[in-house]
Amino acid sequence: HVPAVAQGDQRFPIKLHQILERESPDIITWNEHGDAFIIKDEESFARDVLPKYFRHSNVKSFQRQCNYYNFGYRTIGDAFSYSHPHFKRGQDAGVARI
Repeated sequence: HVPAVAQGDQRFPIKLHQILERESPDIITWNEHGDAFIIKDEESFARDVLPKYFRHSNVKSFQRQCNYYNFGYRTIGDAFSYSHPHFKRGQDAGVARI
């Protein structure tokens, strides 16, 4: 079985772009430069956002997906920030290179 990424499956990065476009910036938002996103409210993210886009509400599963797609991770106070060189605000085309 070939991993989904090797088959050109970009569903996770596409859903992630949709989440950032549609959901409350009080929960998840781009950073000021648009080259990373920040989960500001992990509890609301798990309860209100994840179930809309995935078949779970588990933040750890979301983090594993980010790791699988090589997103960098860091903590900023109580928030979590993720970045990828091809995942940027307003540049949907870059998702195909993830």
